Amino acid sequence: MFENVSIIIPFQNDYGPRLDAYLWVKKFFQTTMPNAELIVGTTNGGRFNKAKAVNLAAKEATRDILLIVDADTVFDPNIILESIKLLRDAAWVIPFTEVYDLPIEITERVLRNKPGWPLNVKLEECQKVNWMYDGFAGKVNLIPKRNFEKVGGFDERFVGWGGEDDAFAWSVNTLCGKYVNYDAKVFHFWHPPAFNPDSSGNDALVARYMFANGNKEEMLKIIRER
Repeated sequence: MFENVSIIIPFQNDYGPRLDAYLWVKKFFQTTMPNAELIVGTTNGGRFNKAKAVNLAAKEATRDILLIVDADTVFDPNIILESIKLLRDAAWVIPFTEVYDLPIEITERVLRNKPGWPLNVKLEECQKVNWMYDGFAGKVNLIPKRNFEKVGGFDERFVGWGGEDDAFAWSVNTLCGKYVNYDAKVFHFWHPPAFNPDSSGNDALVARYMFANGNKEEMLKIIRER
């Protein structure tokens, strides 16, 4: 069912909760989407560069559709099957409309269980995030590899993390066509919050993408600077 899908997971080891979540998530996709190709993107040394990790993994991908998913996020695999159908007409798909955070004790309980779907969790045990906005493309997105390559993938000038997802979304929307949402939920495992000291530089770069949104000439100018 997922023979044409490459799962891209960017990851950097923290030797702690993020590693625990990643190992479970990796096994989850190997179990629930066994026919998909799974590639983990990592960067060597220094601060983690999510954009570079995604790009490196995408270069290894041999399938026509990329499923880019964070290493701490899971969902019903059936939403990907339905989202693939939407790619017949859409340039790319953001396959969710709601994000639910799992508290630390619920995360620990789930991670003790064998990876699979459904999760051993009740919706009321999770916290629905209140920061979702129109066009949010973090956590997970589904895109034909040709469209990923058309925009040059993610901009590796984003240091650490923060802003790269929005920049990617605006570049794809402008050069390939606007996303389509699939009405579904995704679940985010708990881990300690992390601070990115380079957030101000990322903010300045993502602002350029925001102002270029919808303008192909300006968007291509930014992409060619990389």
